Amino acid sequence: MVRSVWVVALLAVVMAACTLSRPVPPKHTWLLDTARPQTSQEQPPLPGVLVVGSVNVAEAFAGRPMVYRFGENRYESDYYNEFFVAPRDMLAQRILEWLQSAHLYETVTPLAGAQAPDARMLQAFVNEMYADVRDRSRPAAVLSIQFYITAADRSGKPVRFAQQLREVAPMRDDSAQAYAQALSQALAAILTELERQVRAARP
Repeated sequence: MVRSVWVVALLAVVMAACTLSRPVPPKHTWLLDTARPQTSQEQPPLPGVLVVGSVNVAEAFAGRPMVYRFGENRYESDYYNEFFVAPRDMLAQRILEWLQSAHLYETVTPLAGAQAPDARMLQAFVNEMYADVRDRSRPAAVLSIQFYITAADRSGKPVRFAQQLREVAPMRDDSAQAYAQALSQALAAILTELERQVRAARP
């Protein structure tokens, strides 16, 4: 009986040692790169002030770990690959930088900046943000964002602009790096279309 106890204890020590000696995969962090390309035919800004407000993200995609879709209803987060900051903050910063670079309005400012009484407020809700690997031969980054432009003073004025934009960008493989690059491309395509539609609507 005593010998059996010692054998079990020895096995436990050996297993623990093997676990401790096994190298732990390193964690990697990623940011989206969506610098807006400058063209020789830039359009004049719309009059007024645009305040880039909050970006809310659906709960399933709101965390920092990257999300992969493996089946119709099967999603998994990648513990070892995550965004450097929360998606809501990362996307809000990229949207602000893009619209400032585009000179979409005479003034494009973050929510914390000074606001004019007649300013417009841009807000966004991210419905989808994941790597679709259901077909491993054709992985793709999926991004869907609902945009709203309203009066910044919240005086009860109606929504001036509302549009949902969705982009599916092919990934070269199913790696985290490929996903980050494809997601950057998807966001750039969405912001290009947002800029075009807002200029046309002049909300």
